[in-house]
Amino acid sequence: ATTRRRINKMSEATEPKADLVPESQATAATEEAKAEAKPAEPEVQYGDDEEEKKEKIENKADLKTGTEDEDLVWIQKAKLYRFRDGKWKERGNGYCKLLRHKESKKIRFLLRTEKTKKVSANFLVADSPL
Repeated sequence: ATTRRRINKMSEATEPKADLVPESQATAATEEAKAEAKPAEPEVQYGDDEEEKKEKIENKADLKTGTEDEDLVWIQKAKLYRFRDGKWKERGNGYCKLLRHKESKKIRFLLRTEKTKKVSANFLVADSPL
């Protein structure tokens, strides 16, 4: 405990007292020290990211899903399960559709996951319907 007291007394003696320095000089000195300590920050330009996002959204409207040549016969929100290892496991959750091709009249089943829009199921139901 005595060594701590001696160290504290020594550090107090070596530090300059704030009362002796005028306030205007003290603030100017601290501002200069802060400016020297901080490295120069690169300029950040805002607005470029927003333009890129808008372009991506516009490009998504041009995307082809593969259902352009098909008519919607039926749509229902559902969950798709598969039977593996003696248990039923969820395969996908979203809208399942029956789509009829305009020219060949073939009907296929399509299920896309709700959040990611990935195809969970895509298979032919009827080759030559009535």
